[in-house]
Amino acid sequence: MKVARLATTSIVLGVAFSGYTTVWSWVLRYAPELNKRIRREVKPTNGSWRTDETYVRVAGHWTHLYVAVDSTGSTIDFLLSEWSSRFHSSK
Repeated sequence: MKVARLATTSIVLGVAFSGYTTVWSWVLRYAPELNKRIRREVKPTNGSWRTDETYVRVAGHWTHLYVAVDSTGSTIDFLLSEWSSRFHSSK
């Protein structure tokens, strides 16, 4: 979520918000707790894994999709990021 959108949402919810430093303080405060809770749900891998990259259209926009899978084909993690024309301009 962009900081400007977060600021608007926080005003509606009545939460004090002063910009990037507020978001960073939230990350520092809540990330360890989220990590503990999420890690209980993550299945262990078998030690053999690989990554793949492809491009997909999401809501009409090209995006990078990076996927890490283990040798049984189970998804370990993924990252969906915005398309970067700078990345492909040299090809």
